[in-house]
Amino acid sequence: MKNVIKCYLWFFAVIFVFLNWRVLPVELISGNPNAPDGQSFSFGLQQNIQSSSQNNFYVAARPGAGGNGNVNEFALARVSRGKAVFDPITPQLVMLNGIANQANPLFDKGIIALGLLETTEGLFGRLELPVVVTQDEPARLYLFDKLSLPNTIALCSTLLLVRDAVRNVSAGIGGLTTNTTAHVFVAVKPNGGDV
Repeated sequence: MKNVIKCYLWFFAVIFVFLNWRVLPVELISGNPNAPDGQSFSFGLQQNIQSSSQNNFYVAARPGAGGNGNVNEFALARVSRGKAVFDPITPQLVMLNGIANQANPLFDKGIIALGLLETTEGLFGRLELPVVVTQDEPARLYLFDKLSLPNTIALCSTLLLVRDAVRNVSAGIGGLTTNTTAHVFVAVKPNGGDV
């Protein structure tokens, strides 16, 4: 009798496991057109961040990936919830510091730091404003002022390069974070140093 009960328990345990087993399919999210089969991008990624309000996921080309015509408008890309394609958000021409049709300083660049500000607009609107530092200009911050795909992308840059504790131009931004709503915090390297 004990053996029969053990068999029934094992049988129900196995049935329970199989009935509760969830197979989650994996879907490759498309990125740039040069990507090899089975990959989203033809270059490496390093920085990424996800918005808390709209669940958009941002990825950035790793330092060293840009500058060879491989990264192009995908230096920073975003995928929105429910989509299976990364949207490039660094086109060749943008509005830069209020001037239209300017060369985009982020186009085909590697990104060393990425943050995200999320602010309200109107009664129910939410704006996501990425903050970016490129490998080519490690002491300059770029803030997306408007990001409305596919046609409105506006950037602001710091007019002065970020300074270190003794007010010399920094050797670069070593880390970047935001408080999500209004402030950007950076850790800077001293002029002539790497600490």
